[in-house]
Amino acid sequence: MKPKSLLETWDEAQNESRYQRYVFSKKYLTLEENESQEKAKDEKKAKKKKRYKKYKKNVRKVLHYSWKCLLLGLQNFTVGYSTPSMPSAFFPEFK
Repeated sequence: MKPKSLLETWDEAQNESRYQRYVFSKKYLTLEENESQEKAKDEKKAKKKKRYKKYKKNVRKVLHYSWKCLLLGLQNFTVGYSTPSMPSAFFPEFK
């Protein structure tokens, strides 16, 4: 004789009683969000938004300062490159 598998031995009545026992027990409470949880979520969102705003402001400052330094460096480079380095360039030769 071949042994029965677990699926064959499992009875529908057992399945239903187990389902009712775990899901529809008398202690079953519906999930509800408390006002305190909602308030905590709102506070967390506001804090995150404030932190993001502060971060954005600091990034803007850094980019602005870096841009100013880059332009100043380029201006100094062009001034140094365009001015003659030899004194003979200042005075033309007379023959």
